[in-house]
Amino acid sequence: MNNVVTTRASLVPYNDGQGGLDSIQVTVELRGSDQLSLRFVAQGRIERLKIPVIVAAQRTDRLWEHTCFEVFLRQNECANYYEFNFSPSSEWATYAFSSYRVGTPFN
Repeated sequence: MNNVVTTRASLVPYNDGQGGLDSIQVTVELRGSDQLSLRFVAQGRIERLKIPVIVAAQRTDRLWEHTCFEVFLRQNECANYYEFNFSPSSEWATYAFSSYRVGTPFN
């Protein structure tokens, strides 16, 4: 039997909502020890956002410079962590850091 742990959180839109978003909610589901599911819901003046067109899913750097959702994961109080970027375009990026911003991308 798989245990599913679900957590919901309110996030702070970048630039305190000046870009058009009033709120962002995320639902995180941990299924066992090896599956993580994230669902983001953004609300606000969506028409003010620069939402990219959908393209073939591919690894793309610098997604944080425009519309994307970011997730940072680390184990307990370890210095190393992982960063995941997800764009509405279906582009994505992943990074492994040994400490704050020290590391490399990985596929």
